[in-house]
Amino acid sequence: MEREIYITDFDLKRLLELLPPDSTLREKDGECFHRLEHELNRARAMRSDEIPAAVVTMNSVVRLKEIPSGEEKVYTLVFPGDADLR
Repeated sequence: MEREIYITDFDLKRLLELLPPDSTLREKDGECFHRLEHELNRARAMRSDEIPAAVVTMNSVVRLKEIPSGEEKVYTLVFPGDADLR
């Protein structure tokens, strides 16, 4: 069973803009564009103030904890142009 996807209207627009307009480019770059498009098409778009509090959206900061070791890591979900791999 697929989980429901919530996305802000703004994030949906920006993510759709990342998809190449030409389907031949999508084929060239592999499966990732098709998978992203599929997930965006099935997402439930809404205003940012309607997104449930527990939903991770773009620019969310999340803390993940590995159960066996207890190690924690903090990640921020950003658009590719905003990524800082350092």
